[in-house]
Amino acid sequence: MADALATMSKMNVHHGKGIAAVAVGTASGFAASVALGGLYGAYRDKWYGKWMPAFFAGGGKLVALLLYLVSKGRLHFLPVAFNDVGQAGVNALGLNLGVKIGLKAAKKQLVVIDESAALPAGGVRVAGELPPADPGRGLEDISVEDLANLR
Repeated sequence: MADALATMSKMNVHHGKGIAAVAVGTASGFAASVALGGLYGAYRDKWYGKWMPAFFAGGGKLVALLLYLVSKGRLHFLPVAFNDVGQAGVNALGLNLGVKIGLKAAKKQLVVIDESAALPAGGVRVAGELPPADPGRGLEDISVEDLANLR
């Protein structure tokens, strides 16, 4: 284990050297994916929402390239961080394509509807798995709601 940590602390990745550099790449990719997912989920019915993964992909990669060229190769960290943002967009495009292929192969269709249309009037509360009732007591003696709220 100590040898593995020593090796990891010396490895050279695109963000720099060591374990911290790997963590920076993971964090920037994760943050970009969360932002992309939030925007895509909120605006998926708008034209710009449907293109959000492509905007992230093209925008992140283009900004990374421009920063690198303008700095004449002296900047490393910032272009690589923007490249990770672009890579999040590329990955989202790939995931979206894969889901479409999988649904088509399974002869299924993914449908997204408004939350208000999905639930009947008043909504439905799902209690999950109910705990067993006390011995000798039936559901006529105790309501399902009481069972759901037992701790």
